[in-house]
Amino acid sequence: MKNSKKIFEAEVEEPKKQSEISVSPKDEKTFKDLISGGYEDFVKKLKDNAKDPKIQAIMNLGKSDGIDTDESVEVQDNVSYSCRDLFPTQSQIGLADSLAWLAKNNPEGAAKLIKGDTSTFNENRILTANGKYILDGHHRWSQVFLFNPDAKIPAVNLVIPGFDEKQLLKIIQLAIAATYKDVLMKPANSETDIFNDSKMSEKQIREKLPELMGEKMTGIAKTAYGLKTDEEVYNKITTNAVELKGKRPEDAPVRDFMPQPSDTAEVAGRSKEQTKDYKGMPSEFIDKLKSGDLNFKEPFKTESKKWIKTYEQFRRK
Repeated sequence: MKNSKKIFEAEVEEPKKQSEISVSPKDEKTFKDLISGGYEDFVKKLKDNAKDPKIQAIMNLGKSDGIDTDESVEVQDNVSYSCRDLFPTQSQIGLADSLAWLAKNNPEGAAKLIKGDTSTFNENRILTANGKYILDGHHRWSQVFLFNPDAKIPAVNLVIPGFDEKQLLKIIQLAIAATYKDVLMKPANSETDIFNDSKMSEKQIREKLPELMGEKMTGIAKTAYGLKTDEEVYNKITTNAVELKGKRPEDAPVRDFMPQPSDTAEVAGRSKEQTKDYKGMPSEFIDKLKSGDLNFKEPFKTESKKWIKTYEQFRRK
């Protein structure tokens, strides 16, 4: 991000000796200011500074505030939720992103989703928080929702009470940055954004469906629904899309600023297997959340000895 400013100015090159490393109370305040800022500005600055040793150090000081477990996130990896009971945290849902891949690669999957069978998602789960908010996997969720809003979708759920949607997104972005020294930004197909009434009104959604679904998936869906005509299929999915449209979150970030744990892991050099080795997410990222090392609650203590230990652990990864 060209317009965002480095918040930690490098005083020296990467330190060669532990004695050269120090983090000051001023750095602590800078970090506090960073995470308390507006969400999109936070993501830009975090991306620009994710490789900075000082910010890496402070991000990994979760156990240095005298309470070792207060930032250990409980991870529930054997839960499923009705699509209707979940809420998106991003302001864009691409109709093309939701339907076109399935139509091209697995049109038969539409029949399973219509019948409520989401077993194909068991090893590629969406990421949720507090059994309510979707943090990653919006288009897997919307794909199911468009065919059957009552279907249950498997999730990895993070229990992080006391935080609102944007604070939860910040925690996930911090975990990604602390794990991979990067924050990846990836846009959606905004031309078919269901939440954008000027581009995807109810009428426009209905008109776009034949192109996105294709004849084969339309026929499969018609049989699975027990309907007689293609028109009935498109009308039913349009009805579901209008219901999904009603879940648009107020003042939510666009897709560019949303967490991308698996894609960030890939950019960081992990293999395809490593980017999805924990129910469709990278285990390193999940382990960071579980560990209690991630520093997302005050106080953000800057004890140099503990920082040195954390930094050395970080360097070995």
